Amino acid sequence: MFKNFQPKSGADRTLVYLFCFIQKCLETVAKTPNDETKAKEAVMTLANENLGSISDPRFCIRDLVQVAPGQEQKLTTYLKQLKQECAKRLIADVLFHPEKGMDRKFWLAFGKRPYLGRKFYF
Repeated sequence: MFKNFQPKSGADRTLVYLFCFIQKCLETVAKTPNDETKAKEAVMTLANENLGSISDPRFCIRDLVQVAPGQEQKLTTYLKQLKQECAKRLIADVLFHPEKGMDRKFWLAFGKRPYLGRKFYF
């Protein structure tokens, strides 16, 4: 799935965007593996960053999304909300869950490879 997933619908495009974002979060957490507070702050900072232009060539799903005129701001707001909710759940339920006790190293391994060859830019 990391190399050959073919998005066919809007939901698939949303998944690609979120997978790219999660990969970037895991990459960020891997840089501060021993400091939980800094890792959480880094993920939330990444989630709260403003998106640039969707038409920017570095935008990870630019070639998958066609935005109608006047709808770019609406899509940007939606994608930012997706990032924020995903980051909250990633921190609370996967990476830093106090009761699950699963070692983060298993999750951080997924941060080493870009999803579908796409790098999350914003």
